[in-house]
Amino acid sequence: MQVTKVSLRETRVCTLVGMDSIGVTVRRFRRWRGLTLDQLAGLSGISKGYLSKIENEQKPVDHVRRW
Repeated sequence: MQVTKVSLRETRVCTLVGMDSIGVTVRRFRRWRGLTLDQLAGLSGISKGYLSKIENEQKPVDHVRRW
């Protein structure tokens, strides 16, 4: 069996993006990065209110932003 060396950061990202819903994943990512909803809204171009609704699974994710 071959063992692959994985960094702690990669392990955290894999754990972060498990089999949860997109809302749960967005919230975990935001908290993991230490961001507030305001900060993530500014970075993503999605309003704070809409992000909150995504995190609480009240709105679908229909925004796609290419960098």
